[in-house]
Amino acid sequence: MNKEEAPYIAPDTQASPIVGRHQPENLRGGYPRIYIFMMSMTLIVFIALAVYAFNLAVGSFSKPGPGLWILTASVLALLAWPFALKAKEEYERFNRERVDKMLFMLAGLVAFVVLYPFTGFLVAGFISMLIITRFSARESWKVSLILSVLTPVVVYLVFVVAFQVGLSGLPEWMS
Repeated sequence: MNKEEAPYIAPDTQASPIVGRHQPENLRGGYPRIYIFMMSMTLIVFIALAVYAFNLAVGSFSKPGPGLWILTASVLALLAWPFALKAKEEYERFNRERVDKMLFMLAGLVAFVVLYPFTGFLVAGFISMLIITRFSARESWKVSLILSVLTPVVVYLVFVVAFQVGLSGLPEWMS
């Protein structure tokens, strides 16, 4: 076997030889169509955000409109998109544990959105952080409870006390 035909061994523990050049069909994980589909969907979202920003009125940097920062972020993302598409050489294998972690993260965020109008920022933040730290990050109960109490309190103090943002800390019936 000459140097060009030698199999490439990926540097992680799930390594498997990759024979041939670094073409999507030769990469580990074996699902380049999923990657191409996800990158296409990402491109569509960036373009949709840019169109949405124009509908909000962009304004200028001296007198910004509501769509200026959305447009700025979407343009930067669109500029970075080809590099992200080109840079991806290895695909992650499907891993049930990663999907579970992602679903718990999503559940924590959904819990916050659903609970916030009824329970206020502090209670919704506590429950959301508890779900995320305990089940997604797999922290111990002690660490999860400490982070779940401290994080919403610190964020509340920074935004409500320091920046004077109007967040309801507790539900109406408790204040």
